[in-house]
Formats: sequence, structure tokens, C-alpha cells
Amino acid sequence: MDFDDRYQGYCEALIQNGLPVDKALVYQEGGAVFSYNRGCRAAGFLLDSKANFDGIVTQSDEEAMGVMNVLMKRGVQVPGDVRIIGMDNAPYCNFAQVSMS
Repeated sequence: MDFDDRYQGYCEALIQNGLPVDKALVYQEGGAVFSYNRGCRAAGFLLDSKANFDGIVTQSDEEAMGVMNVLMKRGVQVPGDVRIIGMDNAPYCNFAQVSMS
């Protein structure tokens, strides 16, 4: 699955649940490498945009770890203020400061 497939599923899920699709809440970067650094950039993008969000779904657990670390460094309570979901059940997630879904 690539970004476009996952984004389409995201949009469909929002619409099916009567929620608006807000493109300001979507961070997209070219390439297919889902990395820790990409997660860091995505978290920074969302925080700097001042968008209102309470959860982040990432393309990989590695991205989710980057997101988590940036949020926590910037004073966001995880999972109290923002919940994070990764995708791929990587074994190193067991060593994260906070459990991920």
C-alpha cells in the first residue's frame, strides 16, 4: 500500500462517519520511505500549523516513534493530548516511552 491508497481509505472512513476531510491535517512527503525522521517532520508540521488534532495515524511504527518523540519534547502529553497509531507492529515499539496502537 502506498500513501494514496491509505489516504483514500482515510477519506472514506471520515466521510462514512460524517466527518469532514481537512487537508490541513495531512502531512505528505514524496517517496516511499517511511522513516523516523519523516515522523519528526510530520509532527513538527502539525504542531507548527496550529491545527486542532487529538490523534495521528502514521504510515509505519518508525514514523510513529518520530511523531511521539517530537510531541513529547514539545510538551504534548501522549496519549493524554494526542494518541498515535503506527502500522506494522515493529518489535522495537515495546521499548517506546508510551505504548502505541
